[in-house]
Amino acid sequence: GVVALVAGAAAAWMSFAKDNANDDPNTWVNGRSGPEGMPEDEEVVDPREPAQDAVMVFGASGKTGREVVATLLRSGRDVVAAVRDASKLDAALAELQGEVALTETEKERLFVRAGVDVTDPATLSPDLFAGVQQVVTALGPIFGKLPEGGFGYFDGMTSEKVDSQGVKNIVAAAAQYLPKQERAEEMVMQFFGAGDLAAWNPLDDVIMGGNSSSAWVQGAENTAVWQGDLVFFGGGFCGTRSMQLDRDLSKFDGISLRVKGDGQRYKLNLKTSYNAAMPEYTYQAGFDTVDGEWTTIDLPFNSFVPVKMGNELSDAPALDASLVSTLGMVLSRFEFNGLPNPRHREGPFRLEVQHMAAFRNPRPQFVHMSSGGVERNARIETEEDRKNCVMPIVQLNPGGTLNFKYDGETAVRSSGLQYSVVRSSGLVTENLDKTYVLQGLQGDMTTGKISRGEVGRVLAAAIGESSAINKTFEVRRGDEENAELKHNMHSMFTTLAVDTDRSLIGIRPFPAPGPPKGMPDENRKQEILKDERVVASMKRGDGGRVRSEEEAPDGTSEANDDLAAATGKMITVLEQEKTKAEVNA
Repeated sequence: GVVALVAGAAAAWMSFAKDNANDDPNTWVNGRSGPEGMPEDEEVVDPREPAQDAVMVFGASGKTGREVVATLLRSGRDVVAAVRDASKLDAALAELQGEVALTETEKERLFVRAGVDVTDPATLSPDLFAGVQQVVTALGPIFGKLPEGGFGYFDGMTSEKVDSQGVKNIVAAAAQYLPKQERAEEMVMQFFGAGDLAAWNPLDDVIMGGNSSSAWVQGAENTAVWQGDLVFFGGGFCGTRSMQLDRDLSKFDGISLRVKGDGQRYKLNLKTSYNAAMPEYTYQAGFDTVDGEWTTIDLPFNSFVPVKMGNELSDAPALDASLVSTLGMVLSRFEFNGLPNPRHREGPFRLEVQHMAAFRNPRPQFVHMSSGGVERNARIETEEDRKNCVMPIVQLNPGGTLNFKYDGETAVRSSGLQYSVVRSSGLVTENLDKTYVLQGLQGDMTTGKISRGEVGRVLAAAIGESSAINKTFEVRRGDEENAELKHNMHSMFTTLAVDTDRSLIGIRPFPAPGPPKGMPDENRKQEILKDERVVASMKRGDGGRVRSEEEAPDGTSEANDDLAAATGKMITVLEQEKTKAEVNA
């Protein structure tokens, strides 16, 4: 049950991997034994350093999985591709949608581990997960003409085996072998005595003719108090700035404050190497305090606004935390752009500070690709319910595929891992040269379209976003991007509710998984297959993997007719397999 590891850094190593990709997967394991003809005690070693902080991608050679792999490699991550057959991965990566080829440097971060069968838990071993911190699943069975003739699933990998049992196997292994992720903090400013207070200087409105004043004084044990008097006439702000820090905080998410305030709204200032020499320029993030109570306030770096004298700078670059020069605080009667601070008052103020720390929140450990329609399908009780569904795939639900997919994502949500479940809307191959603003929606109540490349980029982005944790959502194309409208992955994730809070935004709880109900009879199936939306989609080659790679439609009527026939046969085969399973049970 051990897994063959096939690495690919040096050319010789890649040659060895390709030449032996179809050998017995147990022939070479962790560099301890070679292929046939090589002595068992002769060690075969990958010349690279082992994978570190890696993302493992299941389904890496698939049309969506390859997009995930490429996006992660380009972002600088190590990627472990867990595949059945290593020989298919190079070809898959060469077919990336609308992207330039991977560079040699990027390829050196790709570690291919072959011989992985998600239906066989024995191949999901500790060795497979070595160096892996996170997992992405982009799995799906392939249906089409079989080499021996007829139609069916390749290698017997049905939806039930892959989408349900296979995902459950991966979840169980990930829960056992992935390291636990916890919040990390690194102190930036503490207040242990007079020396720490001396690191701060006043920047009150007296510098421009105002009358406000402020100072730091020692507070209770290991705290300091920034206090003073805010005077509106002549200025209306108090400020303070730290000594030069020159800290690289790029591996963190933001700054965390532990403060006891007076109910007013303050701002944290942050200068970087970009604006360190510009006196009136800074990055600002506002925060509220609770009168007389200690609170912990997290200010993500992406919440800081570039400003000049409190006015937003729309053309300034986003905050780069790789060189933080100074920190500062402000109490002002203004928020941004001359608008009033909603929580301020003239007169004395008091802000006690325990510390300022850089923080990094956990990321999703398990990012899972599912499908739109699975939740609404799970709510169906009768034939009439199914007939009233808008989506043809839900009306049809061939062989209970949507039920199996829902089983898989339910296992992810129940795993105890920090997860993100991404449900693709209708997969299309049109307009691949255009860029769209992607929309994240919840509750499985909408329809839409999206390309595999776009889904892959969402899956890869979720891996790096703490705001994507424990959220299930559908993703689709919105408007096309333009000069004023740009897609922002972080904004999409942050607007979504965590699954346990769905009811707070008017979304029903998840239904329990179960067997298909209200399935269509033969006449109804034919009606659905003649739906103009289904016919058009089949002609374009959209949707799931309903054919072998050798049968990709070439735009001719013959190819389209073959695809329609294949779709019909898929339904028949699925139903036959379902009936056999029920009989055997």
